[in-house]
Amino acid sequence: MLSKKETMKLLEEVLELSQAEQTEAVIVETDSALTRFADNIIHQNVANHDVRLMVRAVNGKRIGIAGTNRIDQEGMKEVVERATEIAEVVEDTPDFKGLPEPGKVKEAACFDEATAECTAEERARIVERAVKIAKQNGAAAAGALSTTASALGVANSLGVRSYHAGTEASLNLTMTVGKGEGKTGSAARATRLSSRVGDIDVDDAAEEVARRAAAGMNAVDVEPGEYTVVLSPSAVATLVEFLSYLGFGAKAYQEKRSYMAGKLGLKITGKEITIVDDGTDNAGMPWPIDFEGMPKQRVVLIEKGVAKGVVHDSKTAGLENKVSTGHALPAKFATHGPQAWNVLMEGGDSSMEEMIASTKKGLLISDFHYVNVAEPMKTVLTGMTRFGTFLIENGKVTKPVRNMRFTQGVLEAFEHVEAISRKRDRFEGVVAPAMKITGFAFTGKTEF
Repeated sequence: MLSKKETMKLLEEVLELSQAEQTEAVIVETDSALTRFADNIIHQNVANHDVRLMVRAVNGKRIGIAGTNRIDQEGMKEVVERATEIAEVVEDTPDFKGLPEPGKVKEAACFDEATAECTAEERARIVERAVKIAKQNGAAAAGALSTTASALGVANSLGVRSYHAGTEASLNLTMTVGKGEGKTGSAARATRLSSRVGDIDVDDAAEEVARRAAAGMNAVDVEPGEYTVVLSPSAVATLVEFLSYLGFGAKAYQEKRSYMAGKLGLKITGKEITIVDDGTDNAGMPWPIDFEGMPKQRVVLIEKGVAKGVVHDSKTAGLENKVSTGHALPAKFATHGPQAWNVLMEGGDSSMEEMIASTKKGLLISDFHYVNVAEPMKTVLTGMTRFGTFLIENGKVTKPVRNMRFTQGVLEAFEHVEAISRKRDRFEGVVAPAMKITGFAFTGKTEF
C-alpha cells in the first residue's frame, strides 16, 4: 500500500493540476483478501488491491465529479480535466456553500500489521480450527474469513489535509446439522469483527454455533402473535442499522423524510435507549475522518429515549450554519446525504442469562433475516427470524421454534424494553447489546 507520505504527495499534485476555483482530491486504497469455505472445505481464496482517485472541481455553484484508478501523471491530469469539464456544463447546486475548511482530527490507532499482511495459509489455519469443531459436532461449516487494509486520504484547496489507515478482520461462520435426505436440517451463525485478526476468537465462535445448531433440531410451530422476546446482539444490531438508515442523517431530517423530523428534544423511545455515533470509540471500528477529510464528531442521536441530533456533512451543515460532524459519503454518493457510520447503543445492567431467567413465556431470537422497510416514518420493518429461534418457558429455553415472520416498528419496540445486557458485540457499523422486549409482533409462520 501507499504510505501516508506518498498518498498526500499525490493529492498535492492533483490540486496543483486543477484550475477550478475550489478542488477536492480523495484517494481510497484497499488491500483485501478472502478465504471462503463450505461443507468443511476451503473452496476459494481471492485477493484484491484497488486504488481510486476522486476529484471534485467547483466553479461557483457548479460541481464536477470524476474518478479514476490511474494515479500516474497522465491519469491524474485526465481526471482533473474531466471533473473541470463537467463543472462547466452542469446546473448550479443552489444550496452549495463551498468545500469545507479544515478541522482538528483525533487520531485512532486501528492499523494492525499482522492483519494487513495475513496470508492465505494463516487464514486457512484459522478456518481449520472452526472446521475441526464442526466435525467433532457432526456439523458442516461454511462461511468466510476476510482481512482488509484500507486507507483514505483527502486534500482540498481550502487547506484540508487528512489521512487515516485501518485494518479489519471479519469471520462469518455458519454450521448446519441434520441436513440430507430431503431435510433442511438446523443452522446457526455467528460473526466476529476486529481490527486485529489475532483477536478473532474462532474457537469461541465455532463452539457457540455448533451448540446452537444442534439445539435447533426438531423445531416446533408456535402461533403468530405478540411475544416477549430476548434478542441477541446480532438481532438488535439489525434493528439499529435500519433505525440509522431511516433517520440519523441530516438530509432526510431536513427533507422531513426522517422519523426524527420535528422530534428533536422529544421522547421517541423508552428511557433505556441511548444511541450515539462516535468514529473514535474503540468499542466499534474507529475511522476518525469522513470522505471530505472532516473529523468525526461524537453525535448523541438518542439519549435516554429523547431524540437529540442527526449527523451532518458540509452541505447539510451549511444549510443550518453549522459545522460538519464528519459524516460525508464519497462525493459521487453525496446525493444520499450524510450517514452515521459508527453507531453505538449503550449497554445496560443485565445479561442474556438473566433476561431468559426472568421470562415466563417468550422467544429467544438469534438473528433476523431478509428484513425490509414497511413504513419508514413509523420505522416498521418486516422480516424473518433465522439461525436459531427458541421457546422460553418459566425462565428456561425449552425447545426450538420454526422461523417466524415479524412486522414491528423499531421505535415502538424500543418503548417496551425491559432489560439490556452489559455485554455488547461489534458488527459492521454498529455496536449493540442483547435486549428483552415485550409485545414484539409476529405476523406469520415459515416452513423452515
